[in-house]
Amino acid sequence: MKEWDNTEAIVNKVFGLKLVTETRQRPYVEARAVFYKLMRDVYKKHLQTIGKKTNRTHASVINGVKNARDWIEIDNCFRNKYNEALSLVDSYNKTFEAYLPEDELAEQNFLLKQKIKLLTLQVNVLQKSIDAMEHKGQPFKDLFNRIEHQFSDDSELANGLINKFLNGISV
Repeated sequence: MKEWDNTEAIVNKVFGLKLVTETRQRPYVEARAVFYKLMRDVYKKHLQTIGKKTNRTHASVINGVKNARDWIEIDNCFRNKYNEALSLVDSYNKTFEAYLPEDELAEQNFLLKQKIKLLTLQVNVLQKSIDAMEHKGQPFKDLFNRIEHQFSDDSELANGLINKFLNGISV
């Protein structure tokens, strides 16, 4: 449904008019022809479907598509307007082709919420584990700070003394 409304809005913008206006003035006829051609070529809509949506017969749509094809070849101004409308329609389609239908989005949303809950639980478990490790290392924190302060210039000497200490060799 959006392709109809958006294509109509694009043609209205490019031609600076309201496509649905009941008139046979040339700018309106040209705008409708561009609309027909875009709906036929870009969206592969049937002639009867285009006619029903625009309150025209399929013969009017055929005539409009044919005229648009001819005008593109001979009229630079018309060609430029058609190309601008086509470019905007293509841009719109590229922007929204990645969007999923609402039911698929709802399913993905549900799955992502479940994944967030699982990840939150995992983060909580890991945080508890980190807290427990920090608590175990708390008695040695002052010792490590003292060693770091005393041997800040010579870390190899500090490592050697700590290894000797931990291996039970007197310093």
